[in-house]
Parts: sequence; C-alpha cells; structure tokens
Amino acid sequence: MPSVVSVVLDFPFNTPASRAWAREVLSPAGAAYQLHFLDVADEVCKARLRARNALGEHPFQVSDEEFEQITRHFVAPAAEEGFVVTRYTQAGPA
Repeated sequence: MPSVVSVVLDFPFNTPASRAWAREVLSPAGAAYQLHFLDVADEVCKARLRARNALGEHPFQVSDEEFEQITRHFVAPAAEEGFVVTRYTQAGPA
C-alpha cells in the first residue's frame, strides 16, 4: 500500500504558472493533489497572522509588509487549471 504524505506549500503556488509546474511534476508520479484556497479579505489574513505571530509558536513570522509583497503576486485558482479546489471563506469551507 502506498504511503500518504501531506505537503503544504503556500507561496510557491500563488500563480497559474507555478501551479502548472506542480501538476507537471505530480501527475506523472501518480500523486494526488488538492488546493486549499483561503478566500478571505486581506485584513482577515493579516489579523490571523498577527495573532499567530503573537503566540510565538511558529518559526516563520510574517509582517504586514511581507504579507503585501507575497500576496501581490497571488492569482486565485481557476477551474481550467484542473485542480480539485477546496475554497474556504471567513465562514468556513464554501
């Protein structure tokens, strides 16, 4: 029986081109893949990051400025990209 390993990559899959590259790598390997899309306002994301940063339990601290740099490249996943997408809104899975 094949082993299951979950891998979370966020910033590297911010664009259709980077997600297409991932599909090119994953598909021939027979790996299952799914995108989890947090479709919430930037201010909600920043508030969550600030709360996570304040706990001091995560090795990667993100400032508001870094958040802005990262998200300015973000393009929401589209159906034609061929991924299974689970979309989350502020209320939960949509």
